[in-house]
Amino acid sequence: MAARTPTSTTYKRIQSALVEPLLSALASETDPEDDPPKAKRIRTSSDTRAVLKRNACFEDPELDGHMEGAILKKKLLRRMFEIASQPETRDSNRRKMYALWKEGAEDDGADDDR
Repeated sequence: MAARTPTSTTYKRIQSALVEPLLSALASETDPEDDPPKAKRIRTSSDTRAVLKRNACFEDPELDGHMEGAILKKKLLRRMFEIASQPETRDSNRRKMYALWKEGAEDDGADDDR
């Protein structure tokens, strides 16, 4: 949907409400249950992040089983790059997806050929 949406607002909403929180949750090295409670409750609670990390897999949970957050993040970023490369992807969305991919790759310190 992010690749093909014609409106910038929809793309931004998908990125801010879904993609960025997901990648952030997968990238965190500490267990969310170990985090001290915050004074103000945020939308993505530490319970949600803990459940996400415990149940994370890439394709088939029966075959893959649980996958580490950092590995899953890298696979999701790779898939995002592949989707951005498709001819059906709108040019403006492609640039945004490539930028997000590059930012995620740099955060991981990954040296990728693409």
